[in-house]
Amino acid sequence: MSRVLYVEDDCLLQLDGEAWLRGAGHDVILASDGEAATALLREGDARFDGLISDIDLPGKVQGWQIAALARRTHGCLPVIYVTGQAGADFLSMGVPDSILLPKPFEWSRLLTSLSGLIRVARLTEAGGPAGPSTAQ
Repeated sequence: MSRVLYVEDDCLLQLDGEAWLRGAGHDVILASDGEAATALLREGDARFDGLISDIDLPGKVQGWQIAALARRTHGCLPVIYVTGQAGADFLSMGVPDSILLPKPFEWSRLLTSLSGLIRVARLTEAGGPAGPSTAQ
């Protein structure tokens, strides 16, 4: 079972995403803003297999900063950004080998993307081939 941090400020999307992720067999930890997400990532015993984060969040900490912290604290953690904006800053602000999904998106596409990123991360950690870059 994979443990996924899902950061979304829209409560309906958060509930929908939690249901889809749990239905796919993931253990889901929810955060509604960047401050809560960064606190979870900084916990000493926190282990995550993936991060899904909205980019535009209330408060000072946005999805870009959450993903950067996640990579510093959790190595090659798979990252998927979701956004209702154009995502024009993805190439300059996104972490390497991450994916951007514009809203609205199909949950099945997100689940497929997440599974692929987690599989590549596990192979990389095990010393296997890293595979092709998944940045879009």
